[in-house]
Amino acid sequence: MWKRGMGMSVTDSAKSEAESAGVVWGKWHGLASPYPLLAHLLDTAAFAAGLWDTTFSRSMRLTCSLGFGPGESHGRAGFAFLAASHDCGKAEPWFQGQVTSRNPSEFADNSGLLAEAGLDAFPDAARLLQLMRNDGGNSIRRMLRHEAGSAAALERADAPAWAVAAVSGHHGRYMPDASPQHSRPVQAYRDWIRGSGWAQEQQRDLNLIASAVDWSGFAAEAHTESQLAGLIPLVTGAICLADWLASDEVFIRSAPLELLADDPREYFLSRATQAAELIPSTVGIPVRPRGSFGEVFPGFSADREVQRWAVDHGNHGPGLSVIAVPMGEGKTETALWMHSASDVDDGLIFALPTMATADAMFSRVQAFYSGTPALAALRHGMASLNAFYDPAGGSPTDICDDEGGLTGSEWLQGRHRSLTAPVTVSSCDQVLAAAVNHKFSPVRLSSLAGKHVVLDEVHTYDPYQDMLLTRLLGWLGRFSVRVTLLSATLPTRRVRDYARAYAQGAGCPVNGEILGLYPCVTTTSPDGTTTQFELAAHRSYSHGVHVSDMVVTGTTFDEFTDEYATATAAYVDALREQHPEACIGVIVNTVGRANAIAMRLTGERRPLVIHSRMTAQQRSERTSELLALTGPGATPGTLTFVATQIAESSLDIDVDILVTDLAPVASLLQRMGRQWRHSQFGGRGWSHSEGRHRPTNEPVAHVLVARDPSGVRHVHAAIPYSNAEVDKTLAHGLEHGARTVIVIPDDLQGLVDGCDVTLNDLTEVDTDRPELGHVLAHLGESAAQEGQARRVGTDHDDFAVDWELNPSWAANPTLDALTSGTLWDAEAITRLRDGDTLQLLVYDPTGATAYALGRTPDALVANMQSLAQSREALRCVVPVSGRVATRISRFSTAAAIPQEWSSQPTAILRDLRPVSVSELAALGLTLDPILGLTSE
Repeated sequence: MWKRGMGMSVTDSAKSEAESAGVVWGKWHGLASPYPLLAHLLDTAAFAAGLWDTTFSRSMRLTCSLGFGPGESHGRAGFAFLAASHDCGKAEPWFQGQVTSRNPSEFADNSGLLAEAGLDAFPDAARLLQLMRNDGGNSIRRMLRHEAGSAAALERADAPAWAVAAVSGHHGRYMPDASPQHSRPVQAYRDWIRGSGWAQEQQRDLNLIASAVDWSGFAAEAHTESQLAGLIPLVTGAICLADWLASDEVFIRSAPLELLADDPREYFLSRATQAAELIPSTVGIPVRPRGSFGEVFPGFSADREVQRWAVDHGNHGPGLSVIAVPMGEGKTETALWMHSASDVDDGLIFALPTMATADAMFSRVQAFYSGTPALAALRHGMASLNAFYDPAGGSPTDICDDEGGLTGSEWLQGRHRSLTAPVTVSSCDQVLAAAVNHKFSPVRLSSLAGKHVVLDEVHTYDPYQDMLLTRLLGWLGRFSVRVTLLSATLPTRRVRDYARAYAQGAGCPVNGEILGLYPCVTTTSPDGTTTQFELAAHRSYSHGVHVSDMVVTGTTFDEFTDEYATATAAYVDALREQHPEACIGVIVNTVGRANAIAMRLTGERRPLVIHSRMTAQQRSERTSELLALTGPGATPGTLTFVATQIAESSLDIDVDILVTDLAPVASLLQRMGRQWRHSQFGGRGWSHSEGRHRPTNEPVAHVLVARDPSGVRHVHAAIPYSNAEVDKTLAHGLEHGARTVIVIPDDLQGLVDGCDVTLNDLTEVDTDRPELGHVLAHLGESAAQEGQARRVGTDHDDFAVDWELNPSWAANPTLDALTSGTLWDAEAITRLRDGDTLQLLVYDPTGATAYALGRTPDALVANMQSLAQSREALRCVVPVSGRVATRISRFSTAAAIPQEWSSQPTAILRDLRPVSVSELAALGLTLDPILGLTSE
């Protein structure tokens, strides 16, 4: 039962507040008068109840109910109560007087009136302030925040430890693992609160909340602390969401405050009605299209084996599904059908490896939701450039039509909120970041807990991402989340690790053997039952492989790039001479190499070049051009294009002849999948689309291997991948150059199993690579071992064990670690080979440089509120990393950046680095209209 203290009665409270002008306030700034704390607490309860009713999946409700007691109605009341209690710690003198604010005198009069009513100031406040200034300021400051006061009040009321901890982190971080030197003076403050009128005020608020939401107390259940540990971040994240919704100024101004003192329950019910009306247009509620496969996907039938499996296997409830089938087998439709056909009332997040693939998938998901009122968000570094966010398309309420059923919400564009949308399409970094410790990580975990999480192209994940995904699956298994992993290939070891992590997170061992089957669907239910379904491939054929060794004598990276590019260009020119009408695709591993090859190719037509080191507008134009020339139904004729990894998974293109650098086997197979992609192989051989004439009898991939004069694979040839990945591919996948054919799909599982690389496999040479330095900095050691990698995140099982040993909200290293670190930024800590990235805003005030912004940063700042100008600026952004980023960071000047730049309200612009074309020229860099940002 709920422990009710000896606080003032409702009548006494109302009388006390009426007799004085003092108010225990919850919101102050921007309002005509201070907003009563109790009003905000009940507002938050109203949204919490509404979220429980409309946005929580059944799995999420059942998981939460473990901590509140049996029955969903009891769980609903418990969550509403706990969410409301999040700010009861504001009823303390430290907060009410805003002791550490820049202008505490603003609050002095109100604090004086509160003191007259028996709510005194803390007598030793000056000493605490001095301690904060002299020593341990950040730790002491955090321990004195109002969320710590809320946790202490709940603890005094005998709330369970997990619930107290959940409330303590609702501002993004849990309490610091502080030393006794810093915690003792704070504890003295807490002891004083316990014996003051403030404790009675807090207890009074808790009692009023409990009565208003009809909460009878935490029911005693036979659950261990380790079983309840996972609820902490889950509920913390959900409380954050309810708090943000309740803090909307328009909602605050609509409060019927006349009900608050007379009848708090009636006030709560009134606000709950308002909240229920607002949720569909702010955070949104999950919806999904219904019907047969042909109705959900007009014009299509379930003619692929994996699609027939999805249709035949019914509900697709909570659990993990790993779908590993060749490219072109309809994985996307399979995952979307699984979402549509299920009775699970969850949302959807569809995550892909690149921004380009996320943009392309967003269009497909938008078509899938045609005719529905679903709210959605696109989330990656350049999402605001997508037409979905173009105000010219009309207001969100006007663009829901039969052509696309997804609409936006201004509320969802706030910080930390996009993953809370009922439908989210994002880069995989947004999902994998939930496995990395950072501020507000509980919001990310809680958002995923109510979704069907679909991760596409998992075969592209590097060993670090593999480790993060395994960790994340433990958390998602704990919450019984539906997870679907889509992959063209996947090592058997990874499938086993993923199944084991999900089942262990759910508290069960894996029950069933996982074999190296391909094509195959492997499912793992929350009870650990694992089942495999071996499938037939839609297309079976032999893909030729021609390995060509190229001796490169240069020892520096620049020498290697120049010499290797010259040899590669000569190789491609020879192929062009043999096949003058062919479409030749050259896919290489680095931007510098792509540009160097393009500049050396001969012929009347310049090659089409596409890579990441272009402005957003350049990439968009090149992508559209390449798709028009080589996409479905196209007849490209004579064409040469040079691209980096962006072409291996982002684009539905078809080339006659493929030339590729040596790369990890998953990337190599993806590149091969772009060759003869739209042709079919049957009993009579190959058949091609009308007008498409292949220059050879079968597809042959030309794989280039750079070697030094001694015959060893050149030391620079692995960049940007790890040596372990590339060397395993060369040794096992290509048999040291002896392999001449890969039978698809028969050979694929053996290939990927033999070339599998874990984080432990990275060699000492790899750990010295500057390209991996950002990961090693997070790992905190000089070698990328799994034990050290765990320091960037928290495994669910470890979290549960640690919580069992120390179930305390204060000075808990496990809790502190979960939200430690800076706010996750720029999608840079979830990839092994992406170092720190600079987003360059390239400008030329003369307007003479194509694709550069034709104005200065000062002119842009002067119109910083213009969305049209912001979008125009974003089209001129070039992402750079590695040596180019280092060169710009070290040698460019910030003198041309306006002082107002860092304080402008548009966050995405605030993080850009303006740089002029003249400044780039001084650094030996040029924004070329064909090649993008090039280096001399």
